[in-house]
Amino acid sequence: MPNGVVKIVEYNPIWPSLFQKEKKRLKDTCGSYILAGEHIGSTSVPGLGAKDIIDLMVAVESIEIADKFLIEKIIGMGYKYSKHLEEFYPNRRYFSTIPGEMEYHCHIHMVEWDTGFWRKHLIFRDYLREFPNVRDAYYNLKIKLSEIHNSEETRILYTDSKTEFIEDVVNKAKRYYNVDFLG
Repeated sequence: MPNGVVKIVEYNPIWPSLFQKEKKRLKDTCGSYILAGEHIGSTSVPGLGAKDIIDLMVAVESIEIADKFLIEKIIGMGYKYSKHLEEFYPNRRYFSTIPGEMEYHCHIHMVEWDTGFWRKHLIFRDYLREFPNVRDAYYNLKIKLSEIHNSEETRILYTDSKTEFIEDVVNKAKRYYNVDFLG
């Protein structure tokens, strides 16, 4: 995503293997501090076009462990740590690959195990995987929004404009999977 411009590409079947490769790198670097790792975001949904960025959701026992033991290790892997985002998401540690450091782009969302954030992202992903009509509606929305918000200045509007759709799908997924959670 050069210069912060949103570019949606067709689904690439290599994305799951890139996730597995990066998950292994994280596990090799961070060891048992990593309790679990999941492929989330649009690249985790077969058939869904996306920004060409692999999103990894990584579970740790506590954010304090992340702060004390993992941030520097992940920076050493070629990631940028976005501390400023803690103001908005205090229970998440966010990292992104540094352009030119790797042949693909990744974002790491480090959160505590089995929280609302964790569950929300998994049921959203799983619902899109299970219902191709919802996946396709999401893809169409993303294409439309990427055409409207196609500059670095309007990129945040692209993300914000998807919120209503995402929340609607999460609510449907909660009913479908018969789960309830905070977050």
